Amino acid sequence: MYLDRPKKNTYTIGKQLRRNKALRKKDLKAEPITLNVELQAYKEDLEKRGLKVGPLEVAMFQTNNGLKYPGFVAK
Repeated sequence: MYLDRPKKNTYTIGKQLRRNKALRKKDLKAEPITLNVELQAYKEDLEKRGLKVGPLEVAMFQTNNGLKYPGFVAK
């Protein structure tokens, strides 16, 4: 029966974001910012949990409609 077959997930959220937002490309709008206490604690918590990405820097990103949000950018 159709419902008994395992379904392969070909449309994961990561694939969708990479396809729609071009996440593999450098974001030219990202501006580096200094870490405040809250973001520094968040970064340290991620590193304690096993985050192993090259040197990380916090940056301010901007969507197409002008909404700004902080995030991490790998250097």
